[in-house]
Amino acid sequence: MTTKSLTNKQLAFVQHFSQTGNATRSAIAAGYSKATAEQQGYELKRKLVNEIDEATRSLLGASVPM
Repeated sequence: MTTKSLTNKQLAFVQHFSQTGNATRSAIAAGYSKATAEQQGYELKRKLVNEIDEATRSLLGASVPM
């Protein structure tokens, strides 16, 4: 995954979001406050779209049989 100096929370968010597609739950799982998770998830999803796309492709590629 190409990372542009992402924090551990941001990396965790990308990982969770690429697996679930749920920004709020991914923010909570990554360690963001439940009180701000909806807003944080929305912002992170917009900000990290390229990293999420790359992580999702990686997951899909690993699950396709050869």
